Amino acid sequence: MLDVSYRKIYLGDLFNIFTGKKNVNETDPNGKYTFFSCSPESFHSNEYIYNGEAIIIAGNGSYTGTVRFFNGAFDLYQRTYALTPKDEMVDTKYVYYLLKMKFEAIYMGGSRGSSIPYIVMGDIADFEISLPPLPEQKRISSILSSFDNKIEQLKKENNIL
Repeated sequence: MLDVSYRKIYLGDLFNIFTGKKNVNETDPNGKYTFFSCSPESFHSNEYIYNGEAIIIAGNGSYTGTVRFFNGAFDLYQRTYALTPKDEMVDTKYVYYLLKMKFEAIYMGGSRGSSIPYIVMGDIADFEISLPPLPEQKRISSILSSFDNKIEQLKKENNIL
C-alpha cells in the first residue's frame, strides 16, 4: 500500500545549490572530467568542482530548466546549477525524476528574460516538493532507473540495426 505520509519541503532545505565559474570556451576536448553547460551536450574539463551524485539544471538559454542526473566528478558552466544532497535522508535520483516531471513543466524555456530566458537560484531553492519516506524514494527511483536503462539499451539496439 502507498504510504501517504509525504512531507512538503523546499529543494534548498534538501540540497546544496551552486553554479560553476567557467565559460564554455574554457573547456578542453581532451579533459578528464565532464563539463556541463546549458546545452544538452556535455563537454570536458581538466578540473572538477564536485564528485558524487548531483542534479544538473540548465540556468539560461534555449534549454533553461532542463534537468539531468549525474554521478561522478564534474565541472559546470557559470549559469548551470548543481544540486547535491545535504544529507543521506534524500534519494537524489528520486528527486531527479520528480524534477524531470514537475520542475521542467514549469521552468522549461525559462521564467525570466525576453531574448535569453533564464532562471535564478531562488527558483530552484524555493521549489517545493512532496517527499515520501526514504525507503519509498529508493523503491520508486529503482523502478524508474530500470526503465531508463531499458530505454538506453533499446536505443543502442536501434542504432545497431
